[in-house]
Amino acid sequence: MRTIPIYVILYVIVCLSSCEQKVDIAAEEAAIKAVNEKQMKAFVARDYAVEAEVWVQEPYIVHYHAAAPDIGWQTISSNYQTSFDPAADPGRVYHVMTASNFDIRLNGNIAFVFYDQHEEYTEKGERKTNDHRELKYFVKNDGQWKVVVVIPVN
Repeated sequence: MRTIPIYVILYVIVCLSSCEQKVDIAAEEAAIKAVNEKQMKAFVARDYAVEAEVWVQEPYIVHYHAAAPDIGWQTISSNYQTSFDPAADPGRVYHVMTASNFDIRLNGNIAFVFYDQHEEYTEKGERKTNDHRELKYFVKNDGQWKVVVVIPVN
């Protein structure tokens, strides 16, 4: 019986592993940050159409709030439409929302993103700011990163 030398086996393994599609981590992180920025700008502008573009529109998505989580696209969509309605009292009027200090963890088509969020808004006639940590889960669908979960962390 003939045995295959170990260097031949190692060579085959190296060749096969190099055939895997390489992921450009920097490009993926930039794309995720761009979607995050788009979502924050849509929120500040109270732009439902753009907000809807960045979310996975499925029943398993979640947006956590102080009161209770919104579960599923129908609930999240309805709440955005209500709060973005020009006739509605927005409660808070956002002026600025920015993100910094990103910690992005990629695993295939899923990303866990922690970052610092800065908000400037007016509430009851008083200008206020809020700084907190935020966690978002993203999934890549058809080549596009979309929001699946939003969790503000104080």
